[in-house]
Amino acid sequence: MKEATDKTRKYLEQSEACLFWSLSIIRELCKHDHNLAIQWAAECIRIRLSECEPEQITKLDKYIQQALDEQNISVSECVEIGRTIWYLKPGRNRSQTAVARLWWALGDFSADNKDRGIREINSAIWLVSTEDELVSLDRLKRRYINNYRLSELYIEAALKIYNEYQAKKS
Repeated sequence: MKEATDKTRKYLEQSEACLFWSLSIIRELCKHDHNLAIQWAAECIRIRLSECEPEQITKLDKYIQQALDEQNISVSECVEIGRTIWYLKPGRNRSQTAVARLWWALGDFSADNKDRGIREINSAIWLVSTEDELVSLDRLKRRYINNYRLSELYIEAALKIYNEYQAKKS
């Protein structure tokens, strides 16, 4: 896990952050259990909500917690819940879209479609790693790098989730 987080930090330090910055961490977590990646995405969304969109916490936290609590849920249920979140009023924002993608990832993992689940988790984390109104990849890099503190909180959350998992295994 240290290698994955170090690789991510190196990308960020070199201003190479892009849509795929979180993939090495997601893949490392999924090597052990895809639920770790679900937990990480949920924690990233919660961090974003508390740091940038506190008014959205009440609206979205119940869906985040439900995703974490679900054990045996059908793919169609995950798709339907994701669709419900996608169309919540008033208007969709990045965090809301990320929670919908979290549910779709859960459905993909339930259907043994690991690669697609990883892509959905990556999209969810990317959505809560950037600001709204992105125009180009170059602008994305600047806006992402400017929020380095947020990315460090995300990386620390991944390490915490992984370390807790390892401690339970021991």
